[in-house]
Parts: sequence; structure tokens; C-alpha cells
Amino acid sequence: MLVDFRGRTGEIIRNNYKYFVIPLGVLFLVWTGFVIISILDRPITFEHKRLAVVYTPEETEKTLQDLTEKGYTKNIGPYYEAVRERLLAKHLGILKYRLKANDNLWTMAKHYNINIDSIVGANSYLKSLTKLKLNQEILIISEKGVLHKVKEKETVENIALLYGVTEKKLQNNNDLSKGIKEGDYVFIPGKGIKHKAQDKETIKSIASLYEITEKKLQDNYGQTRAIKIDDNIYIPGVEPVDMTEEMKDQYALARLFGPPIFNGGRKYTSKMKVRSDPFTGEKSFHDGVDIKAFSDDKICAVASGIVVFSGVYGGFGYMVKIKHDNGYTTLYGHNSKLYVVSGQKVKKGHIIAQAGSTGRSTGIHLHFTVWDKSGKLVDPTLMLSGTK
Repeated sequence: MLVDFRGRTGEIIRNNYKYFVIPLGVLFLVWTGFVIISILDRPITFEHKRLAVVYTPEETEKTLQDLTEKGYTKNIGPYYEAVRERLLAKHLGILKYRLKANDNLWTMAKHYNINIDSIVGANSYLKSLTKLKLNQEILIISEKGVLHKVKEKETVENIALLYGVTEKKLQNNNDLSKGIKEGDYVFIPGKGIKHKAQDKETIKSIASLYEITEKKLQDNYGQTRAIKIDDNIYIPGVEPVDMTEEMKDQYALARLFGPPIFNGGRKYTSKMKVRSDPFTGEKSFHDGVDIKAFSDDKICAVASGIVVFSGVYGGFGYMVKIKHDNGYTTLYGHNSKLYVVSGQKVKKGHIIAQAGSTGRSTGIHLHFTVWDKSGKLVDPTLMLSGTK
């Protein structure tokens, strides 16, 4: 019921407003202070010109030992100085960051406007995307892309082929006037972007435009039909190549699957975790991820397999479930239309539905759940490299 401030209730509030306003004002100022401190506590300046810090042989050896054996260190200084000294991309900024409570690679990537690939590419010693240590130091670079440490007898041509880019792209982003030597660090730029196909464009012409190889673009496109005008083509970024065996296993999992939304490039709106239920407000476990979508988005099979369910299923609304040839199972919920039936075989990239908001949903999005070969839930963020 609306209260007339000319009445008794309004009079009480007017006469005692200071008992409400002042405490709320103090709380707001305290909260603002914490936000400012948090922002200031994360360095945002990438120093291009700074005197090098000299470390003792013992400090350098300890750092390298920690990186090799543990996959982390609390003093990354010697590694940081080595990268700065041998970095051929003079325009690229780098900084050291010490992880704090509640930090993770995703929040750091968002804060510095880069991505997970950029962090892994600058910290090739990391053994896990999620198992991090408090006060662990990592390198942050100022642009989306990866660092590559030149190996013995490597050439610019070798490195370009390794990352699926053209030699021209490397030359435009690194000072290669004196060639490359073992131990140099080359920067391979690459942020995923969307391209709307023009009339008569082909895989070849688009790949040339973005200085990537045709194979890399075709593999990401994932469709057998020719490109049509106004198709939204996702231009993939670059993935790190220099990684630990543990990290390679995590990336190998991601390579088994394509994007669940045609052309990829979407953002997560909710991840797999305990969260407040959007309808009841109670804490509950969200067994997958929600991915931002639009009403005309097509939903795709992330890998080949057989459809084990297609229809209406409880809170998921119009839902498709696929048992994949690689042993994994995936679920796609809240669709507006279904284009497959139970028992149908599908290939990677096959359009199976259209995005929607059916079932127990607060808006248009895709709910995506993954189970491994043993039936255990898997965090989809570890396997969807095209979604951030």
C-alpha cells in the first residue's frame, strides 16, 4: 500500500530520517572505500620503460625450480625480467600480478581485458586453470594473444604455421629486423572476433583478411556448406602451444568439442556452481553453464554422436540430449524449436535447435551441461574455448 507522506507514517519518517540516512550513508562510504582499494590494489599500468631488476643466481635458480616442479612461484621476478629483456614485441606491456583471495584466471582476464589463452600463453609453466595458490605471481600481458619462446633452429615460418597465422602477422607485431634467436619471445596476437560475410566472400578471402590460415578458419567454421552473404563467421583467436603436460590435457579436452552456438563467441551469464536460484532465491547447485544467446541463434552439436532425447523436459523446456562418440554426454536446454529427433545421428556442428527461453527460464539463453564417460559432471568452461 502506498503511504501518503502527509499522514502519520510520513511524519515519523521525516522527523527521524537521520536515523535511516546517516547509517546507510556510512555503509555506502565504507563500501566505496573497499571498491577503490580493490581497484588500486590491482596494477593497471604496463611499464614499457623501466630499469631492469638484477637477481642473484640463487634467486633465479629457485624461481625456475619452483616453476618447473610446482607450476607456480611467489617470486616470478627473474622470469619476468627474462621475458622483458628478450621480448620482440616492443609495444606489448607486461606486468607481475600477485594473486589474492578469491582471484581466479577468469576474473584476471576480464580485469585486464584479455583472455585465458593470453594468461596461459604468458605463463607456460602453469599446471592447472583452476588450482591456484594465494600470493602466487603470474605475468599479465596488455593485449589478447600469446607469447612464444623461440626454440633452437625455429624460424618465423615455423612459428607462423604452428599458430595458424601468416608470417606477415608476426612481422607486423614483432621487431624481426635482426631475425630471431633461441630464447627470444615472439608475440602472436589473436582475439576472437565476429565477421559478417559479404557477397562472394570465401574461406580463403576471409582468412587472408585476418592473416590466419585457411585450415584454421575452416576448422573453426565447422560447416560443410559454402559461406553465404550475412553469415556471422567467428574468427578464432590463438591458443598457446608452450604448455605443461597437465595443461595440454585440459586444452585437449576443449579441442574435442566445438561451440554449442553457431559461430560461437558468446559469453557466460552463469557458471557451474552453487548460486541463488533466480526464482526462489534459495541456494542451489547449477549443474551447467548458461550462455548468452539471441532468438535467432542456432544451437549446434558440440561433437558427433546420437540424440538420446529431444522434446520437453521439465524446467529445461525444449531440450536436446546427445550421447557423443567420444563418450561424453551433453544437454542443451531452454530452446524455442527442435530440429532433431531421438535416435538421430548428428555430426559436430549439426544444427539441432534454435535458442529460446522455454521451461524455467528468465530470458533467452542456452543452458549447457556436460557429463564425462563415467557420468560425472564436467565444468563446461574447461572445454568451450570459443566462449568466454
